Amino acid sequence: MLKTAGMAMVVLACTARGLEMCRELSERAHALRELEQLIEMLKREIEYAATPMWEAFRELAARSGKRFCGFLRDMAQTMEQRESGSMGDVFAKCAKNLYGKSGLSKADVERLTRMGSRLGYLDRTMQVRNLALYQEELARDRARAEEDYRQKAKIYRSLGFLGGLFLALLFL
Repeated sequence: MLKTAGMAMVVLACTARGLEMCRELSERAHALRELEQLIEMLKREIEYAATPMWEAFRELAARSGKRFCGFLRDMAQTMEQRESGSMGDVFAKCAKNLYGKSGLSKADVERLTRMGSRLGYLDRTMQVRNLALYQEELARDRARAEEDYRQKAKIYRSLGFLGGLFLALLFL
């Protein structure tokens, strides 16, 4: 009886890990899609509305989902309070909290931070071009993430279950 319960726990744990890995792939693809939409909104705020950066971030925070709302709100508050440091420093400080909470990978957060360091001191046209370039990178990353999900999700689920079953049989 105890041995059967232990084997069932091993199968369940491995299956859960496979499902978690599948969820991580899905979360990253959704996060990149949402970030792509936010960058488009920021680009429009800068290009057409000529909104100050802190106000643009506040507006984006109000319209964004819970994944990036805190980051955008922190950006708006820090910029509005005119705390010391360049835009890149403020962006890096606020973006470091995104890793692990938003579904973005460490490389995604680093690219976002690099893009943010180029905002603020450029003229409006250059900022829009910088955002457009970053948007193209995001589109490629999102396409890769969605392809990874399509290719690997079923494998992770299956391997989680089958790996757990194999371990349970091995302990038998």
